[in-house]
Amino acid sequence: MMKELIPEVTRFEPISASICKAFVLNELAGYIAIESAVGYGGPIVVLALYDLEGKLKDIRISSHSETPSFFQHVLNKGFIGFLLNKHASEPFILGQDIDAISSATYTSRGIALAVRKGAHELAEQEFKIPVTGNSGRSLTPEEYVFLALIVLTFIFNRRGWTWARPYILLTSFALLGLWEKWALNISNIGALISGRMPLWNEMPFWVIPTVGIIALNILTGRNLYCHWLCPFGCVMQMTGKLGQFAGVTRNHSTQNRHLIIVNLRLLLAWFALTLGFFIGNPGASTFEPFGTLFSFRGNTSEWVLMVFVLSTGLVIFRFWCRFLCPTGALCELVATTRRKSKNVRWIGAITRNFDRSKNKE
Repeated sequence: MMKELIPEVTRFEPISASICKAFVLNELAGYIAIESAVGYGGPIVVLALYDLEGKLKDIRISSHSETPSFFQHVLNKGFIGFLLNKHASEPFILGQDIDAISSATYTSRGIALAVRKGAHELAEQEFKIPVTGNSGRSLTPEEYVFLALIVLTFIFNRRGWTWARPYILLTSFALLGLWEKWALNISNIGALISGRMPLWNEMPFWVIPTVGIIALNILTGRNLYCHWLCPFGCVMQMTGKLGQFAGVTRNHSTQNRHLIIVNLRLLLAWFALTLGFFIGNPGASTFEPFGTLFSFRGNTSEWVLMVFVLSTGLVIFRFWCRFLCPTGALCELVATTRRKSKNVRWIGAITRNFDRSKNKE
């Protein structure tokens, strides 16, 4: 793929593990940087071509793990063009010198971060220009709010303050769903399992919800994400309430079919994870409808699934959550394993000490 950037190139000369010089015959024609960063679903590998003055002239995406419709949306909106002709020493930071693509912020941020890594290394090593700000970024107000939601969910649940659940759920719906257009999904879990998650200081809003939610389930032994924090769970809750108001919702009992339902959701999760690992792109195997709902973007099959899930949710309370959601099944599996495990005594000690402090008050 490097030859696509400079078709006439005759040889490459490495400068470092991620940067090389490109020569046409014996003349230096430019520099190529190869770096990766994590987007919404996993690593995005970017090849960037710089001219002799250090200006970015072309970009190729070597591989990615994004949901195809989101990734194509970024390309169609011309995000690559926002990066071109910038000098290698420029910040390459969304919201500072680059505009993000709405409905695909994580994908845009992943591409920009991959370019930034290679650009700044080139600027420092080859052009001897010191670059600051490579250590990451500070938390945004949205990230502080969601971190607070995770902590409050743990506290309220341990104290039995279930009256707070609707408020936390609505806040999560507004923050995660409407504002950030994010919900924990199978591609996030796939990236976590495969070790493809971003560093904390590179993309905190990816790390905080993904790791925080799983940690919350492990600490409590309960699937609190689905019932307290999931933005699409909030949509399903509101859809069911609307159906109840209209007199069409039936709160189907699943007691006799519980094992079949759990096994179906786990089977869907296993299939999605296996397919994602097999093709090397966890995002490509994601079939969950909330990305389409919150971003208002998707292909025909994604729209059909979303309409089906929402309309069925009017008749069957929390239809998606109870019958199909693979992410919910994995969250429940983590919580169930925690409850049955006898080898995580330190977790039990934490929760028991918290309960003792509660009882003393």
